[in-house]
Amino acid sequence: MSDHAHDRHGLMSVSPYAAAEVEVVSLNPARPVVPVPLINDIVRTRYVIPGSVFLVESIEPRLQVARRYRAVRVLLGDGELCIQALLRSEIHGFVDGGQIYEGCYVRVDEVEFQSEDLSGPVLDKPDDGLGDPATAERRKKDKPRKLVYLVVGDMITVGWNNAYLKILGLNGPPANSRPASAVRQGVTMGLGKFAAQKLEVGSKLLPVQDSEDIEDFSDSDDDAFETLAVSEEKAFQRRIQPPGDSRQHAAIPTTKFQGNKPWMANDPTKPLKLTNLRSIPNLPYKQNWMVNVLAVVASLSDVEPSHLPPTHSQRTARLADPSTSKQVHLTVFLDPEQFVPEVGSVVLLVGVKNHRFDGGSLKKYASDRLNNGANWWHGNPEALGWCEAEVSRLRLWWSQQTAQQQQPCY
Repeated sequence: MSDHAHDRHGLMSVSPYAAAEVEVVSLNPARPVVPVPLINDIVRTRYVIPGSVFLVESIEPRLQVARRYRAVRVLLGDGELCIQALLRSEIHGFVDGGQIYEGCYVRVDEVEFQSEDLSGPVLDKPDDGLGDPATAERRKKDKPRKLVYLVVGDMITVGWNNAYLKILGLNGPPANSRPASAVRQGVTMGLGKFAAQKLEVGSKLLPVQDSEDIEDFSDSDDDAFETLAVSEEKAFQRRIQPPGDSRQHAAIPTTKFQGNKPWMANDPTKPLKLTNLRSIPNLPYKQNWMVNVLAVVASLSDVEPSHLPPTHSQRTARLADPSTSKQVHLTVFLDPEQFVPEVGSVVLLVGVKNHRFDGGSLKKYASDRLNNGANWWHGNPEALGWCEAEVSRLRLWWSQQTAQQQQPCY
């Protein structure tokens, strides 16, 4: 797929795990877990085959839908796409008790596909400024958007993904992760009352185009779903705080992030988990995985026109660090005129997303503004305190690189 490939359905589009990167562990060695891309066909056919296996990428355990009720929303991935699912109340205990957790594989046995029309025209899907503007104009169609999701009545934990758990900072499954199959009870799919709450629960669900376009996959629309009104922390990070104590009453929900997780882009004054440039092409997903980067700005362009709303402008830079000889391409769509680091300086980039372009690049989208209004880039990162030693190391390395390049050749 090209740099600008895009999922036209509003689903989170990501590339498959490379075989060498996947560390799949099956609870039953006689029935190994084999992840298979399913979601594209599910949306196209509006049917989920019983027994389908998904990776649980995120869990929101306490969404409030009414004073006395809660909902549990999870993101289920297949290695290429992920789709949101609402769990019936009968299996909330699997989440509360730790049998279903982020990074585990689940077999979905009872599930129903749901979709809802949303008012308003489909957002224009530009192609990052490299395509024909007339093509982008033709994509402005006044048709209803849709949000799609699954309502799950029963699921069983069948394994876990060590690579994903490692990203979450875990060395293995949670200690209390007794398989759901050991405690599950059969449930029926009486979805009426639960499904009736879907619009209240789905105030931030992902809008997608009508399914008639699903077979018409386009490789030129990859960045467009960044313009959708989605909670970036909840949807794109696919990492939420662990479920609370199962004894906590369901009428006391919380969807707020507690504390400063190392992957969270909400408080740069506290230590953040940093990703070196060599790792950019090898993240669990090849696209839209949010990272924090400390690197040297090797070059910086002027503000340039772009077809990506809302600014329709961009600025590009090249980043360098000692982990790789390749300079990584960065495209800034968020207030590009305000992105003015000095060339040769060390900069901290908070909450940038990886992309397939150029074999692995970074992008900062307009939709990725930090919720608390904090700066997403820091041209003097040593002032933050926690990364002072690393900044000094990068400056010394860059000065040595510059000196070597300036030595005359005889």
